Amino acid sequence: MEFRGKRDSTEDYRWRLLKGEVIKDENGRKTKIIGSIRDIHEQKIQELREIESAKRDPITKLHTQREGRRYLTEVLTRGDSGCMVLLDLDGFRILNETYGLIFGDAILEEIGTLLLAKRSGSCRPGSRKSCWCARAGMRSLSGFRILPGNRPCSLWRK
Repeated sequence: MEFRGKRDSTEDYRWRLLKGEVIKDENGRKTKIIGSIRDIHEQKIQELREIESAKRDPITKLHTQREGRRYLTEVLTRGDSGCMVLLDLDGFRILNETYGLIFGDAILEEIGTLLLAKRSGSCRPGSRKSCWCARAGMRSLSGFRILPGNRPCSLWRK
């Protein structure tokens, strides 16, 4: 079993692995329990980083299309309302073919950086309104904003 715990009040919480086994005698009666606790903090932190990075597009750092669909499903299930914007980069294929994939990736990376900066400036985590950005496809990016009540909204209006 994996858990987070402290040995004493001066230590920060760390991930640990608890293993145990029941020892039985020749009649099948439980006579002992032996076990161990091992520190797996660095391994667990790396595992959590890998899980989080799999949810993000490596170029734009926005959430992946799969995470975007999961989030929208969650929002709709809760009955929240909001607005959604889809950015389609017209002519992007021509840019890639003319200047190369590295140039195209640099453009996508910059757009992702701008969207994330704008999102974090106008929406606070845990507030009643939240913003979410995802890479919707090869040349598409989407943004979604939830606002309390059923009213029109501008995606990044403060």
